[in-house]
Amino acid sequence: CVALYESLVIGMKALSFSAKAAGDEEEEMSNSEIALTLVISPLFAIAVFLALPTFIVKFIPGVQDNHVVLNLIEGVIRLVLFLLYIWGIGLTKDIQRVFQYHGAEHKTIHTYELDLPLTVENVRQQSRLHARCGTN
Repeated sequence: CVALYESLVIGMKALSFSAKAAGDEEEEMSNSEIALTLVISPLFAIAVFLALPTFIVKFIPGVQDNHVVLNLIEGVIRLVLFLLYIWGIGLTKDIQRVFQYHGAEHKTIHTYELDLPLTVENVRQQSRLHARCGTN
């Protein structure tokens, strides 16, 4: 749990730094804003991806008796909600930038880890997939 919290804090600070470096953000997020985000985000995720599908399935007649069907329907609802979430955040300017350059970041990391000079030619030759990234 501590590692997840630390990863979230580091990730938020990195995104904030990148936005500021790109000139998109005037000021950094305060520690209280980061803390509030770290509290609200998991609550939102639990409500939307755990509680909401369970709540919706209760209104589908005949499903409560068949646990396999119940779990399948809940899973499909969760998948649809997740895809809608990704689509929705993809409409925002900041996240579009993250999506736009994420593969290039992987290529740059590969180049750096191979101890090659960080040139456009070397970076272009690398894979956009990265073993330690879960978004491939």
